[in-house]
Amino acid sequence: MVWICFGGVSFALLGIVVGVRIRYFASYGLLAGYNTAPPEEQARYDVTGLGNHVGNGLITIGTLLALATAAFGLGSSTWTSVFVGLMVGVAFLIVVGGQKFLPGARGPGEHRWLRRLLPERAFRALETGTRQWLIECPCGRTQDFWDTGGVRYKAVGEPRQLYACSACGRGRWHKVRKKGLGELGGPGNRPVP
Repeated sequence: MVWICFGGVSFALLGIVVGVRIRYFASYGLLAGYNTAPPEEQARYDVTGLGNHVGNGLITIGTLLALATAAFGLGSSTWTSVFVGLMVGVAFLIVVGGQKFLPGARGPGEHRWLRRLLPERAFRALETGTRQWLIECPCGRTQDFWDTGGVRYKAVGEPRQLYACSACGRGRWHKVRKKGLGELGGPGNRPVP
């Protein structure tokens, strides 16, 4: 049991160290696929976004592995299982979420999985309903909610969502609201003052 705990802690530290190197010290050569790509293809990557995404994921997995090892060492099979399950989920999110940083990746507003899942008529109704909504930053920038990757169909209320604004560059609480009469025909964007 001592060797299992030693191995778990060792791999946890390795994951955290590699994650910190990628995330905070821009060691992008540690990114599999990116490090072997030709320079012209590397130029097409969003390497900063990919590095932040993978680095955060590895730090999270390393932390969860350390917690799972501690739970195993204390004899708690329930917590060990919970932490291992969370590690598998985070690994899945790293792989799936990281695809948006690759060359030729599509933007969030394309709703590829909904297009494949729903019949065409239902997909168009969902798009039409969602395009009646805007997401608005406190700085004044508005954007069509559908184009941000959001879905809001037959919804009521005006919730707030934490969102990174492309105009002010800050992560802020954005208001999701229905478009006014003058905004329904437009593209959903208005210039920043």
